Amino acid sequence: MPLWVKFHLDDLHEALTEDAIRNVIRNLPRDLCETYARIIRKLHIGPGGAQKIEVMKKVVRWVVCARRPLRLDELEEAVGLEKSDTYLHAERSATHAGPKLISACGNLIIYSRDDDLVTLAHHTVQKFLCSSTTPEGISYPESVHFDLSTGDHDLGELCVAYPSFTDFETQLTKVPYPVTLD
Repeated sequence: MPLWVKFHLDDLHEALTEDAIRNVIRNLPRDLCETYARIIRKLHIGPGGAQKIEVMKKVVRWVVCARRPLRLDELEEAVGLEKSDTYLHAERSATHAGPKLISACGNLIIYSRDDDLVTLAHHTVQKFLCSSTTPEGISYPESVHFDLSTGDHDLGELCVAYPSFTDFETQLTKVPYPVTLD
């Protein structure tokens, strides 16, 4: 089901009266840009809104800038990484919290159980979030936008630093054959 249809079905589902249903239908967004802005605004004003927006920004940045679709477990670990890290902070990774990560993105991100991959709900989500201009008459937390080249650079630094984390210094390697000392 397309993102914009699901989002508006959710609104219709919450409408309790015929008047409320008519109101939802009368106030449908004009385009995808307005739909995305409404999704973000709804996240922002809902319970835990500021935290959800921060999680959404991290998730979207990884999904957009990754060179290939990420598996859910990769994303769970990635969102906990910071540029200043020298080791893996397990307490910041979202291990086993994948559904909450996806939910925090309010239908902008989708998870496919079939192939265990996380992707944008539609290619226009990237265009919207990487746009430097806000369409006239649309309001939402502007801090959700990011510059693609800056995001790409920042995540590239994390990916280069990751293998040098101290967690990997004492890793044991299994030898496929017995070692004899002569």
